[in-house]
Amino acid sequence: MEQNTYPYSLDDFESRAVAGPGSFLVKTYAHLFGAIVLFALLEAVLFTVFPTQVLGAISALGPKGTGLLILGLCFATSFISGLLLSRSQSRLAQYAALGLNVVLETLIFVPILAYAVLLTNNLGIVLHAAVGTVLLTALLSVIVFMTRNNFSFLRPFLFFASIAALGIIVASLIFGFPLGTIFVYAMIALACCYILFSTGRVMDSYLEDGGSGSYVLAASELFVSVMMLFYYILIALLNRSR
Repeated sequence: MEQNTYPYSLDDFESRAVAGPGSFLVKTYAHLFGAIVLFALLEAVLFTVFPTQVLGAISALGPKGTGLLILGLCFATSFISGLLLSRSQSRLAQYAALGLNVVLETLIFVPILAYAVLLTNNLGIVLHAAVGTVLLTALLSVIVFMTRNNFSFLRPFLFFASIAALGIIVASLIFGFPLGTIFVYAMIALACCYILFSTGRVMDSYLEDGGSGSYVLAASELFVSVMMLFYYILIALLNRSR
């Protein structure tokens, strides 16, 4: 399958990517970092102010329900962002979308984070999952930067793989069968593909027209992809610790 690459030299890309503090790439990843920090702060507030309610959320949703919501949010955000990136959107609307994604991820993650803390009696496993997510995300970003491939060829795969994964999770909820380790690692691979696809779209938008001010929307798409990766890395670590 033919892969699309950017019609720019690596030197040209590097000179534009570090063109200044107001560059599209700097703003995109600054907003991504800000969204992650806000997510962490909101989780800390929930666990501190509402500890009883947080622990009660474990039985209310469960790991499978959490996984279903996270994958659904990632799937919806990725493909909706593709439509919105081609249109002129107000900055306020973009910030509202990013803020909504942060709040939704905060609430969705409550059960699995509470379960992780109860199982291990500390935040160590959560921190290990966070470090693994950062390192893997950085590696995937470097792959996009160095290959200059926009990874648009992943779109059909992401669509059908996400539909299949959603179907498997729903079937597991209905019939009660376990998803298993293979499924968890397959979802980590799917999350990595989402990050490659989202990062490629960020690069594509930047190199073609400077981003047209859509860096907030780009950060929002990257955020939900990174959070999906974080979730399944945490699940994999929890499975190993049992």
